[in-house]
Amino acid sequence: MAPRTTSLHTNPDVQTPSPTSFSFINSCGADAQIDLGYGDILSQFVVSRDLFTILLINARSLINKISELRTLLLVAKPTVALITESWCSSSVLDVHIGIDDYTVHRANRDCKRGGGCLIYIHSSFVVSKVEDETMNNVPDSLWVVLHGDKYKLLIGCVYRAPSSTKETDALLAKSFAHASSFSANYKIIAGDFNLPEVNWLTSSGPQRFDELLATIDCYGWQQHVQTPTRGDNMLDLVFCHDTIPVSTYVGNRFSSSDHRMVLCSLPFSPLNTGNKQDSGSTICRSYKYTDWGLVQELIRLCQWDDYFTTDSLEALVTLFYRNVTLCLDTVAPKKIVKLSRHRTEYIPRAHRNKLRKLKKQYYSTKDISLLLSIHESLESIKRLRSQKDLDEELTALESTSKVYNLTALLKKRMQSAREIPYLLHDKVIYNEPATICELSVIGLQTLV
Repeated sequence: MAPRTTSLHTNPDVQTPSPTSFSFINSCGADAQIDLGYGDILSQFVVSRDLFTILLINARSLINKISELRTLLLVAKPTVALITESWCSSSVLDVHIGIDDYTVHRANRDCKRGGGCLIYIHSSFVVSKVEDETMNNVPDSLWVVLHGDKYKLLIGCVYRAPSSTKETDALLAKSFAHASSFSANYKIIAGDFNLPEVNWLTSSGPQRFDELLATIDCYGWQQHVQTPTRGDNMLDLVFCHDTIPVSTYVGNRFSSSDHRMVLCSLPFSPLNTGNKQDSGSTICRSYKYTDWGLVQELIRLCQWDDYFTTDSLEALVTLFYRNVTLCLDTVAPKKIVKLSRHRTEYIPRAHRNKLRKLKKQYYSTKDISLLLSIHESLESIKRLRSQKDLDEELTALESTSKVYNLTALLKKRMQSAREIPYLLHDKVIYNEPATICELSVIGLQTLV
């Protein structure tokens, strides 16, 4: 197999995907050949296979493309697929649009041609349809709640027609406001909104959209698609609340549709296993084998015109982060890694509340000065921990049973799940916590 090369497309319409086939490496390391021309987005699925993935597609009539969608979902295995402009009416049976391993939920349009939404969700999840008048009043929208291992995710799929009235936009604004307080850990609203005149870097646009944009901004929603999805326009959007995607990627067009697919990767488990989520994990990048020369080249290829012409500081910072993140996602994609389990440290309630507040403020404002405040709080907590450890040691030394209390303190701090240093004793290396503890007791007894 020929070596793969990586490129960053600042304008998706410049892409020229192979018309016949693509080659990618699946999780087992084997080559797979599929005659679809979706190699770009499928390679992103390989990178994001440990994440919760949402695939957004504007189908422009799904019935004549259902075989292609079935193949795509079979190969890519997204957790959720959102379909707008399904053009499905009640005369289309579920069996005609069903896909193995997925449950389908639908919002039909029976009054006229076009519109309609579908949501495909992996069958390992329990899903319930939202019975909420405010959200269900939005035309061509579909709302479901996905029940994960330790979380609930609200998903809204919306198709806003280009001819939408002011009243329809008011209903859409109300749905954003209502969904923000919905009883779920995370909320996602995605679809084709047909808002080409809106600048999402500054959340500004024509006056008729003021109410909608103000509601989205005031209720804490963030829009994460940053590149065009149809021609030069950004129509297919992903709004998130209480979560930040690891990446949002705009790929090739789906079949004969003139819209590009959008892949959104979220930082939690992609499958519902029935087990508790592993809280001892985090998302990070590995820079060990990063080609920094390639990073420089990708940064040169990014679109920087607006960066040097905008008079908005917020737009400048957003554009900078967007371009740098796109480059880093290409050369050093984020991964879920397990953390070493250390002794649980107590954090006073006042400090916990302060850190939560600073974290929330930082995610909503991206104010770098808040990072300094977070750092100061963590340093203060570290000093409190050191003082607490010292007080415990002094208490043990001042007691009548010094050896017993010091041994108990050592056992408490050196739990079996914690990484501990090796101990060299009589030219023999020991790394078992129990053995180290016994040798330490012997050493302490010689001091008494």
